[in-house]
Amino acid sequence: MRRKDFCFIFAVLFLLFFSCLTFAKAQEMEEKGSENTANFIEGLIILFIVTSIVLCANIVKKFKTSLFGTPFVYILMGLFLMGIIRLIFVFNEFKIFSLHEESLVILWHMVFYTSSTSFFIALDKIKKTAKGNMTSFTRKDSIILAVLLVSSVTIFALAQPLNEWIVSWFRDELGIQHFIAFAFAGLLASRLLWIKINKKYSGELISAIIPSFIIFLSLMSFVHFWELLTESWKIIHVPGATIELVEQIIWVPAFAIMSYGILQVNLVIKKTFSAVKK
Repeated sequence: MRRKDFCFIFAVLFLLFFSCLTFAKAQEMEEKGSENTANFIEGLIILFIVTSIVLCANIVKKFKTSLFGTPFVYILMGLFLMGIIRLIFVFNEFKIFSLHEESLVILWHMVFYTSSTSFFIALDKIKKTAKGNMTSFTRKDSIILAVLLVSSVTIFALAQPLNEWIVSWFRDELGIQHFIAFAFAGLLASRLLWIKINKKYSGELISAIIPSFIIFLSLMSFVHFWELLTESWKIIHVPGATIELVEQIIWVPAFAIMSYGILQVNLVIKKTFSAVKK
């Protein structure tokens, strides 16, 4: 890993440490009117999500549905679905939705699973290609992407109508939804590590995103762990606004580092194309 990569990652992890300091003063911030702070942080999250989507779309534009481009089509879909998660939070914050806490948790986790599924398929395709099983975009991929998108949009559209039903039927004090998220993170991490270890087969272009992707997964897992301790197990007793504020702050470096990783892929592509032209 290059020195500038290490420095950037260190800075992102420092931001995570800063989130812990913010937690210590979150109660005071809430009393003084932390709504503006939360809105500002939400704006940063959306900015980095949009940045990552634009950067990934640039890769897809170059390679389309070729052997190399297909995994990034799935990564692009995964990023877009993560954006839908934030839309659920934004709509609830601005009272377009009026969701109970239990409903909000269940709904955003359902979309998170569809996003993680898209990421997993992307990494699995990269692994299969590295092993010599080379298949580009097929009709099956179109169907899978359509199912992921439609199911996530449906969850978003039915968020309000399903609110009361979810509250009356779901009482998950064990935090099963978080453990499902941890399982997805483990599957994704295993694929990422395989690709990194087998760099000579998967190639430098793909390997450029691996460190950032692993940190992204770690930060998102930290969000689930935080919710597990505060909302499910209630080991840590803090106000709901405090819980959400800490989560928001962790989402910022998560997508900052993801944007950085996808940017690195774009730079490697640019460097490779420049070398070919010479």
